[in-house]
Amino acid sequence: MTVQNLYNEATEIYGRIKALLDAGNLSAEQEAQLDTLFAAFDEKTGAAELAQKRVRQASEIAQKMSEIERPVNRLATPSAGHAQPVSEERAMKAYTKALSRGMNALSDAELKDLSATTDAEGGYLVAPASVLNQFIKFVDDEVVVRQLATVWPLDVGTELVAPSWDTDPSDADWTAEVASIARDTAARTGQRSLKPNMLAKELLMSRRLINQSRINIEQVVRERLAYKTAIAEEKAFMTGNGAQQPLGLFVASAQGITTARDVTAAAATSFNADNILDTKHALKAAYWGRPGTRWIFHRDTVARIRKLKDGNGNYLWAPGLGPGGGMTGGLPNTIVEVPYLVSEYAPNTFTTGQYVGLIGDLSYYWIADAMRLEIQVLYELYAKTSQVGYISRAECDGMPVLAEAFARLKLA
Repeated sequence: MTVQNLYNEATEIYGRIKALLDAGNLSAEQEAQLDTLFAAFDEKTGAAELAQKRVRQASEIAQKMSEIERPVNRLATPSAGHAQPVSEERAMKAYTKALSRGMNALSDAELKDLSATTDAEGGYLVAPASVLNQFIKFVDDEVVVRQLATVWPLDVGTELVAPSWDTDPSDADWTAEVASIARDTAARTGQRSLKPNMLAKELLMSRRLINQSRINIEQVVRERLAYKTAIAEEKAFMTGNGAQQPLGLFVASAQGITTARDVTAAAATSFNADNILDTKHALKAAYWGRPGTRWIFHRDTVARIRKLKDGNGNYLWAPGLGPGGGMTGGLPNTIVEVPYLVSEYAPNTFTTGQYVGLIGDLSYYWIADAMRLEIQVLYELYAKTSQVGYISRAECDGMPVLAEAFARLKLA
């Protein structure tokens, strides 16, 4: 289904949502219907946005794969003097014949088709497998911070150090031409230091799976390791403590975003619409419309925002309605006029003192990459167990470098 078709379906669902909301005084059954429509709307818009991203992701993956040094020695392929792969159709005929007429009815060639090894080596009759040319895997989570952050490539072993204003100078003073000029005593300078740290993972795959699969298993493994590296980075960009790992957006720190940038909600386990507005307005207006400015929420938090109601029981938030949300011509959904991102790794614990959301210009989250991704293939180390090893390595660091570019919402 095309992106436009998905958006058209989402628009039709939105029309049904709006009709319910306009009616007001919803019954319990209608509220349940509204929740179902909201979920369907999210599914369609999410699918459309995902389809748009696939083109970009395909290009990014191709670039990543081109950066990975592929080994010269490859797993052996069938050649003269070696048994050639047996067609699935031929193997299935032999298998069916063995089941119906017994082993004695099989010719020598049919026995070879079904034997994993020779009888003298303990071989056995095996049923042919139908193998699809796709790999069953989990649904990938979104990786959002790196998309909008400022990325600095570094040489391995180097460090990124940038001077900073920790305390801004006071405004200039009006003075007479020959008067003494007042010296500023408020200004304080500091620095932001990013030193990439190592991320690594090892994965083993059976040689038999690699040789027999219709899928390029090596590519599947490489891409999965690249993705799992990206996810480990994303978690640290959100909640990393800064000790041999990135400093997260949702971690209070004098080196990153201080508690002075926090807005406290009305209650210990919930927030209201005023708290969302207060958080936006804690950010200077100059940041609101910047290309890198986004809200970041967990999907559980977005669900709570969706369920906020006015004194008459009407929902405050709906696509295209207040507070500032909407889908227009395929543009991203917004909350109080600012686009939002949904991350599985944003906080979603609704208890006292916990963060539940953030707004800010993510270009002020800096990432230093010393080694984007390296994958080493170990063909010989696991030869005794007929496996191939894959080791991924990356080196990066990250931190928010300007506190005033962010505001966070936390519970009381």
